[in-house]
Amino acid sequence: MKKVVSILLILALMAGSFLLGRFTAPEIHSQTFYATITRKSDDHLVVSGIPENDINHRWDFQFTLEGNVPILWRGTELTMDDLDEGDLIAITYTGSVLEISPAMIQNVLKIQLLEDER
Repeated sequence: MKKVVSILLILALMAGSFLLGRFTAPEIHSQTFYATITRKSDDHLVVSGIPENDINHRWDFQFTLEGNVPILWRGTELTMDDLDEGDLIAITYTGSVLEISPAMIQNVLKIQLLEDER
């Protein structure tokens, strides 16, 4: 009888840990890559990933800056007006990328101006 109770207890613990692992919130991992601005409008950028990025970030990408996405240069906040075509930026984002042309990043967290080509 003790054996049966022990086995049932072990199965209940295994099922509980499976359910807890299954229903916890997924971890959100951000990714950052480097790109050159190729086109710019009021709140929309099209960029081209640089060759030094990993293979998944060497394409052309587009995204809209919604809400309060910070644009930074050496710790100073900038606006879209401070960005120009040819500028090298770092884009930090989470979530999926729609594989259209240019690929569309849906959740940009931060833009950092690294250097400009003016």
